[in-house]
Order: sequence, then structure tokens, then C-alpha cells
Amino acid sequence: MKLVLIGTGAAAAELTVFINDAQKLKKTDFKIKGYIDVQSSKNKYWKKYSLKYPFLGDYRSYKFSKKESYILTINDIKIRTGIINFLNKKNIKMANFIHPTAIVADTSKMGKGNVIYPYCLVGPKTKIGDFNFLNSNVAIGHDSKIIDNNIFSPNCCIAGHSEIGKNNFFGLHSAVIPGRKVGNKNKIQAGMIVDKDIEDNQTIFHRFKEKVSIVT
Repeated sequence: MKLVLIGTGAAAAELTVFINDAQKLKKTDFKIKGYIDVQSSKNKYWKKYSLKYPFLGDYRSYKFSKKESYILTINDIKIRTGIINFLNKKNIKMANFIHPTAIVADTSKMGKGNVIYPYCLVGPKTKIGDFNFLNSNVAIGHDSKIIDNNIFSPNCCIAGHSEIGKNNFFGLHSAVIPGRKVGNKNKIQAGMIVDKDIEDNQTIFHRFKEKVSIVT
């Protein structure tokens, strides 16, 4: 099946590698046709990452086809949200990509447009909505609910019975303990452990009050 990636940055470059890896393992039918983006025809990111498939132009003027599938590879929440609204209005066929090294429970459920990188774990009875992006080594515990358009950086852990809303960003090595709820449009900074419910539009980070020096 022909696949067009929306985006030409680092995530597109990574996903190209992972899709090609899945092809070598004979674990996917996707064949990358090229890339579309929000840039002009002289796309600097396509050149920067030396992407091996052609740049096909701006997504707003691209002629979408029912014979193709599409995956969104841009990880800026604000930009993603605008593109997702555009895609949903046009009823574009969005694919899920799950790398063959990921483990996804048979009893989990998943919507459209999700990306799951290598070595991720999605536990039993987990519900994942649309357009979520799981970087490498992300674990989503059993009975959790992940709604839409959340970005999980590498090594995030969402423990069982958790609920994650929409448009959240989770930094490297962040975690949510069991049974907690995270609302919408939050930023969980790297290394943070969410141990209580979070509403909307919050940034969770450490505030260091002391300066620590190491004397050798």
C-alpha cells in the first residue's frame, strides 16, 4: 500500500527508517511514496535529513487519494492540531504504524493515525484514540485510556488504569502512577512523575531551590 508521510523533519526521518526496517522483516505492506509538509516545494528539512523518497509539495494543495494511506509525523502539538483538523474535514484515510518489535495486547483498541515506535508496550484492555505518537520504549499500562493527539517521548511510562486526555506532551522518562487522570494541553517535563490528577493547560516541572556542588 502506498504511504505518504505528512512532515519532513526528524520524526519523518526516524519513521522512514522504522518502516523500511519493518519491510525487511516482511511485517508491513507499506511502501513510502514520499512526503508532504507545510513548507514550499524547496523544503529545507527534506534536504537536511536527506530523505530518500521525493518531496511531494504542500499538504494543503496535495491531491489526496483513497488509494493511499497517510501518517502524520510532525511532533509540534500546535501544528499537529491544525493539520489534524484539516485532515478530519477532508475525511482523509489515516493509517496506524506499529513497529514489529512493539508489543500490543490483543484486547487493546486503537483509533486512526497512531504511531508506535520500536520496543513499546501497550497493555491489555487499553484504549488508544487517534493521532497519538509513542516514541521508543513507551509503556502504556493495562486498562488505561489515551484519547487523542498526545506525544510520548522515549521511555515514558503510563501506569495501569490511567486516563490521558488530548494534546498533551510527555517529556523523556516522565511517568504517571496508576489510576491518575491527565486532562488536556499539558506539558509534562522530562523526568517528572505525575502522582496526582492534573486538569488542563498546566506545565509540570521541578523547581530546584538549592544549588548543589560536587567536591572531589
